[in-house]
Amino acid sequence: MTKITKTNSITNEQGVNAKIEVTATRTAHRETLYCDGWITQSKDTKAQKHDNIKLYINDTLKINTFCKPNKTANKDLLGKGVYAIYDNIAINRRLYDLIMTTYNQAVAEAEQDADYTDCINRETKQAEIARQDAERYATEQEQLHKSGLCPSCGSWCYGDCQSK
Repeated sequence: MTKITKTNSITNEQGVNAKIEVTATRTAHRETLYCDGWITQSKDTKAQKHDNIKLYINDTLKINTFCKPNKTANKDLLGKGVYAIYDNIAINRRLYDLIMTTYNQAVAEAEQDADYTDCINRETKQAEIARQDAERYATEQEQLHKSGLCPSCGSWCYGDCQSK
């Protein structure tokens, strides 16, 4: 498990201090399986990530969330200097860039965890194998259908099963 905390702060022209604290956690853990009253650990590990972003304004916690800020498309707000909305708080471009820079630094450092990257690579490989299996199955079904296999009864009846 890797838990990285990054902190940055900025002060605007009015003297308001904004402090950003981002905690990025990356883990690879075995799931607990509950089977017929038995509690066991699965053989496969699962990758799990959890990010927490805190925004302090003048040392008062204003936002504590796992979401990144959303850029606004509202022309009225953009004209007033609002670049993004963050948990119902309007923020300017400078604060948005600080939040995103801090977030990206913490995430990049947390994702260097060897167990987490191994787990992600294994999950990606399993997804690719599943995609190839689905393609192969679809191709086989198409070839069987072209050969005259009836989709209703599963034999080469050439439509006799539906004529009854």
